[in-house]
Amino acid sequence: MTIQLSENYPKLIRDLFLYDVGEEHYPKKELTSEEILQNISYMPLDLGKFEWNSILEEAIELPYKQSETDADRCYLYGPTDIKDPRCELLNSNYTNFEYKIDTRTCPAIENFIEAMNSIGQVTYISFKRMLPKHWINPHIDSNCNPFKVYVPLTWPEGNYFKIYKKGIIPFKPVIPFLVNTGNNIHSVVNDSDEIRYIFSFYADWSTPGWQHITKKAYGKLTVDL
Repeated sequence: MTIQLSENYPKLIRDLFLYDVGEEHYPKKELTSEEILQNISYMPLDLGKFEWNSILEEAIELPYKQSETDADRCYLYGPTDIKDPRCELLNSNYTNFEYKIDTRTCPAIENFIEAMNSIGQVTYISFKRMLPKHWINPHIDSNCNPFKVYVPLTWPEGNYFKIYKKGIIPFKPVIPFLVNTGNNIHSVVNDSDEIRYIFSFYADWSTPGWQHITKKAYGKLTVDL
């Protein structure tokens, strides 16, 4: 799938969305959890049912750090006593984690994080607000933990998350996706007239809970191929 964007966006982004025709392909065989992470660029995950409307309402009110053309960000949970390392600088040496804001203002978000921690340690989570006609330039995130879960709270028509040679992720509101952002160049645009809200997190993928979830998700995916 290719997209022709307006000249509002840098030429590099316009060319990526217009000329890159690559698509994701999934191996049609059973894989271990480690092999799944090595072979996929993105796939949907089932994380359970949550109070998504409450999470969105709380996300809208978070204290975002504003960006001129990028996404506004709120660093909400991560390594203890560490300022936001941003995804591209995150490493895997941390062992203690904490909330970065007063979660009394966002109990539904806190409940979600604690539920994820019960599966396996969450190591970093941030919420992002992208204004209309904003974009994120092509980049690669940290390769210390290349796998990130994205949960779009809203996804207005005209929003695109493009991975080089792997296509556009078919995001829908409150459908989580596991995405390999540490080994794939990716770019994001909000070509709509609405504000878009999403959050993403890293976790310890070696824990039995997260291995079970990735295997279950991949098994469901291959059945549908």
